Amino acid sequence: ANLPYALFAGRLYSQVGDAGLESQIYAEEFFRKALEISPDNNESLLMLGECLFKQERYSEAIRIFEKAMGRNPSELSESAVPLIAAAYIYDEQFEHGERFLRSALSADPDADYARISLALVLNMQKKTSEAANELKKVIGRPAVRPELKLYASNLLRNIEKWWTEE
Repeated sequence: ANLPYALFAGRLYSQVGDAGLESQIYAEEFFRKALEISPDNNESLLMLGECLFKQERYSEAIRIFEKAMGRNPSELSESAVPLIAAAYIYDEQFEHGERFLRSALSADPDADYARISLALVLNMQKKTSEAANELKKVIGRPAVRPELKLYASNLLRNIEKWWTEE
């Protein structure tokens, strides 16, 4: 029962078996074992949340992700926040997702990936002008990575197109 082994095994099952539900179930077991060994390990929580997401258990994934954020919001990685936002969208918890992402942005106003995710959640709620404004913030910020700026620009163009078609 050692933490590095449990995390390694969980990651291995989760990554090798992205397409297979069985491997995600094994990964889940190892991440839960890691949390038994070290209940305060945020990395284990985030990996468990991702594993539950891959199993399409979105409500459970959201609870795990929120627990991780409550412990240490700065540990939420650039890849975790869009995954969390997707869980809210798939579980149709748009308002809840909006609150979560606004909270993440209050902790880090320059978290462009969180701002783009917020725009997607806002758009799902038909808050199109708010979504467009969030994307414009990303596009207008000088320090944004070029690929994020391009992604935000393409999203904005699509949102504006959908907006005018309604």
